[in-house]
Amino acid sequence: MLTGLLTSVVLVGASLAMPATGAHAQTLTPYSAGVTQTVSDSMVWANFGVAAPAVTPGDYASSAEILVKGGPTGTDSVAIGWTVNLSLNGDSNPHLFVYWTKAGVGQCYNAGCPGYTAYPGATFTAGQALTAGTAQRFRLLHDGGAWWFWAGNTAGTGEYFGYINDSNWGTAWPTFSTVQAFGQVTVAAAAPTTRMGNGTCADNPSALTIGSLAYNTATVNPTAFATDSNKYSVTMLSARTMRYGGDGSCP
Repeated sequence: MLTGLLTSVVLVGASLAMPATGAHAQTLTPYSAGVTQTVSDSMVWANFGVAAPAVTPGDYASSAEILVKGGPTGTDSVAIGWTVNLSLNGDSNPHLFVYWTKAGVGQCYNAGCPGYTAYPGATFTAGQALTAGTAQRFRLLHDGGAWWFWAGNTAGTGEYFGYINDSNWGTAWPTFSTVQAFGQVTVAAAAPTTRMGNGTCADNPSALTIGSLAYNTATVNPTAFATDSNKYSVTMLSARTMRYGGDGSCP
């Protein structure tokens, strides 16, 4: 049940590979660029620029997200963000997504398997199309025995649109131990060309940003990371804001 905490407002951390399916399951490689922090809290949010990066045929997806991890072994997780993923969404537009893992095993996107519950009456829907060139705020919150997903504008107008009950993990984890905010591409080629963010490397002021990272009570103090900064890069602008992205050939 929702409590008063849900009306209040508030990220950051290494990467979780987006799962591939079918014939690609053993051949795709994730590249990530973003920030990571080991920290305990129950709520986090960040503002994300939304783009429609080109995904090279044969590759899987280009995404940006907040992810939190916790649980008995630190391998349970929930995530929210946007993704360009033809096999998931049927087009090359950015879409809102939610995702979760249990004991390090990927479960599913959106309502693709039991676990995720849409909140009745919400106007946002997991999987809905978003508009490239806009900005969105995404939030994760543990409250009332569940992890909740929030989406809205950067002024803070939005809503909680769905949740995953603690019972799906067996052991509740009301606080996370790791937070991450990052862009990610999942590719088949050794020399990737799929674009991350808006396709611009992080040293360029026009690169896409993830900003205003915040928790409910904890101090924001993330560390930048990149799987391969010669392909996709990240630049910290402050403790709470970063630029990230690339086209597979960052300087």
